[in-house]
Amino acid sequence: MFDIVTQTNRVIAYSKNVTYNIYSFSFPYTWRYNLGQQNRFFVEGGLFIDLNSSRRHGTMYIWSEAGDPDGEWVGYQFKDKGCLSMMNCGSMAGLGFHYQFDKTDFLIKMHYKYGVYELYNLRNKVENSYLQFSIGIRTKKFRESSVK
Repeated sequence: MFDIVTQTNRVIAYSKNVTYNIYSFSFPYTWRYNLGQQNRFFVEGGLFIDLNSSRRHGTMYIWSEAGDPDGEWVGYQFKDKGCLSMMNCGSMAGLGFHYQFDKTDFLIKMHYKYGVYELYNLRNKVENSYLQFSIGIRTKKFRESSVK
């Protein structure tokens, strides 16, 4: 959550408790190093590009009479697109465990993405770096079709 203060043309306004929701579609390029045959521990690293869209919401306060010391703050709730950068890129690193059962593969993976772009910077910097945890299951039917 952020607080943002703006002053232009003698109008004073500030936003309070601003929450950003960032939706990303990611294109990763990773390298994986496996240890073991059936039960495989792995480490991976690589690069990614994210395409973003965003929404934000919070409370906006505007000084009702610019320059009047007796004026009041008028507050209202707002929602908008968030005005964040549409692209982010950076590096990623992770580790995981892959286990093959008789008819099913099971995968547990955790990775960290470090975004290098500032998605927004107006007194408060917004970046998109995060830790992700994934669990995957693949049945024998899908395993055989992906090997061919």
